[in-house]
Amino acid sequence: MDFSSTLEMPDRDRPIIEDEYIIGLFSPARLVSLARYAGLGPGQRVLDLGCGYGEALLAWAEHFGISGVGADADPAHIEWARNAIANSPYADRVQYICADATQYPFAASCTQLPSCTQLPSCTQLPSCTQLPSCTQLPSCTQLPSFDLASCITATNMFGRADVRMYPSSMFRNAIRHMKKAIRDGGYLLIAEPYYYTADVPQALIDYEGPLNTEADLIRTIRDEGFELVQIAHSDRSDWDRYISSNLYHTIRWLKENPTHPDRQRKLESHRRWQDMYVGYRVEFQGCVAVLMTSV
Repeated sequence: MDFSSTLEMPDRDRPIIEDEYIIGLFSPARLVSLARYAGLGPGQRVLDLGCGYGEALLAWAEHFGISGVGADADPAHIEWARNAIANSPYADRVQYICADATQYPFAASCTQLPSCTQLPSCTQLPSCTQLPSCTQLPSCTQLPSFDLASCITATNMFGRADVRMYPSSMFRNAIRHMKKAIRDGGYLLIAEPYYYTADVPQALIDYEGPLNTEADLIRTIRDEGFELVQIAHSDRSDWDRYISSNLYHTIRWLKENPTHPDRQRKLESHRRWQDMYVGYRVEFQGCVAVLMTSV
């Protein structure tokens, strides 16, 4: 199952009370706290892959004055993010693009750099002064000039097409892909679901997939040449907010669509969602956010 699924709900997964808002099983405050240890500040750049509705970038722009790029393959996510940023003080510093984040082009694939001069306006990139006529470029996002690259509960996109890639390959592939984006000494921030133990009921594995344990994640970080800087775990209240937001929007949809042909299917999914949470996920599944860098 897609960990970040909102049960195919047609409307925004936003709680009624703003204080209850959550981004991929973490509060905005928790993500801001983690990013602080990456030394973010004005003039630095962040890339958020699988950015969803773009809230993490907004939070970091507000607290640290960074600029950034968010990439997500869902047009509805990007449309919402662009509308949210349009009238904000950060509109000139944060960009959202609708694209497959696994195919995001970095320096290694930037074969156009010599001919980049025909493209319009790149004044915000510090390294752009090294390129001839770079002020004519519209966006040099192919340069590995990000100070932080993040992926918040979205690494499934690095292995979704092949179930053989479970359990460790998605996390490993995310690190290998994202590290192309950062400068030397830069940081990666990844939030990832995991199992508390390797001994997990088959019913949960069938529903959620064979996830890593936390020890697996730490080993993978080291194997890929990084060291852990900070770690944060979602707690029961985070899970409750995440699950409850989905439940609330499903119930609202069911009330508003009494004759919809998908109503019964959504009701069954709604009940199974509850059963898996209280019967298995509470006991066996967690979510951890890790900040890493090379030393």
